[in-house]
Amino acid sequence: VKQGMGRTLNVSQSGILLETVFPIEKHQRLSISIGLDNDLVDIEGRVIHCGKGQEKRFETGIEFLDINETTLVVLRRFVNFFLKSQKSLS
Repeated sequence: VKQGMGRTLNVSQSGILLETVFPIEKHQRLSISIGLDNDLVDIEGRVIHCGKGQEKRFETGIEFLDINETTLVVLRRFVNFFLKSQKSLS
């Protein structure tokens, strides 16, 4: 079992696309910690795809599984924050 950090490339209420420094096998189940301000939640996920990205990195698509209401509130805030930050970059 590996533990590491990934950079969010895209996110929605149903899943996340992460840039990682190592590949993760398709169908692998994992736990993702998402934090925003003082809120931190763990979300169960399953790898849908993983492919080579840029500069020896990998792009890993993860589908979220079994999200409860408390987690969903934090996830929605995270998605909104991510979308706003992407708009400010363009």
